[in-house]
Amino acid sequence: MIEVSKLRVDFVYPGRKIEVLKGVTAVFREGRISGIVGESGCGKSVLGTALLRMLPRNALVSGQCLYKGRDLLQAKGKELRSLRRREIALIPQNPYESLNPSRRIGKILLDAINPVSRRQARITISNMLEHLGFRDPGRVMDSYSFELSGGMNQRVLIALALLRSPRWVLADEPTKGLDPSLVQEMAIMFRDVASQIGSMLIISHDLRLAQELCDDLFVMYRGWIVERGSCAKILSKPAHPYTAGLLGALPHNGLVPIPTALREWVGDSGCPFYPRCSSAMPRCSTEDPDFYPTAFPDQETRCFLYARAAESV
Repeated sequence: MIEVSKLRVDFVYPGRKIEVLKGVTAVFREGRISGIVGESGCGKSVLGTALLRMLPRNALVSGQCLYKGRDLLQAKGKELRSLRRREIALIPQNPYESLNPSRRIGKILLDAINPVSRRQARITISNMLEHLGFRDPGRVMDSYSFELSGGMNQRVLIALALLRSPRWVLADEPTKGLDPSLVQEMAIMFRDVASQIGSMLIISHDLRLAQELCDDLFVMYRGWIVERGSCAKILSKPAHPYTAGLLGALPHNGLVPIPTALREWVGDSGCPFYPRCSSAMPRCSTEDPDFYPTAFPDQETRCFLYARAAESV
């Protein structure tokens, strides 16, 4: 498992500090596909890059991220490089920025596995590319990234992540910028990848992708996880008003937008969704809600609407 406990991330600038993650606690279970969803700017990508220690230098980080008894936030040098190479592989969200346009795809992939036999390595890479749906792996290996489509480059990044046979794959916005017709194809591919690797963490704003792929789901809003549990349960019976708002804004649900603001909110405590929530109560503006169980055993939400039943137990 990857166990995140009270993870805080602040970005420090001259004269100010921006809170991005506000004490995130989550368990990403081995052998399952976990999804983190939420609007742009909610902190989901920051959470993913924090696990791999890839945040910028102005990031102030505290808390714990435990993996195999080791705190990822404390790993350094060889240990950190080994974790990134062999344990937790990253599929970044922008293929065009992640692949060097001055190097051929084959050379990029060859460098990733550091082969003893170049011929055998090319066979391994060719087989991997063919498995990922490339009909002509040789042509792809001789191409540059700007000669391939967005979907093809995304598959190259998947190959890059899989070549070292990691235990976990972390995919950050894997369908961002792709044509909607490719989303289903990518979902099938990532399900196949998960069956090979065993454990995957998907970061996305796309609820359709989460529904297709994920076993567990974590819904984020302004640096908080506001709902967590079974993906199927959350997307069919959302407990937190924000999750319900996200689902209501989908095209097949009528494109009903979440209100920008229903009331003012001034203070350092309270639920961050309070200004936009139609179900808010007075305590939401002054108290931080804990996680409370819902009607389902594999679903929890950070909302006072469920506090009364939990506090009466």
